[in-house]
Amino acid sequence: MNASIIAGEDFPIDILDYRDALAMHRKTLGEEHPALGRNLNFLARLKFETGALDEAKQLLLQTLVLYQKTLPTAHP
Repeated sequence: MNASIIAGEDFPIDILDYRDALAMHRKTLGEEHPALGRNLNFLARLKFETGALDEAKQLLLQTLVLYQKTLPTAHP
């Protein structure tokens, strides 16, 4: 699925672009880097907005687990 949508900014965001960014972050930063969570969260948002609710939920759960592992408990 190649769904381009407007995501609150003034430019289209493509789901495949976030998948590419996610793969690049995984390769360069590893599986347990907080920056990976940002991409997971953005991809989850796009999945939600395109109606892929199960995929969005799984991505959000991955984001939560990652942040719980990598950020201090007092992190905002």
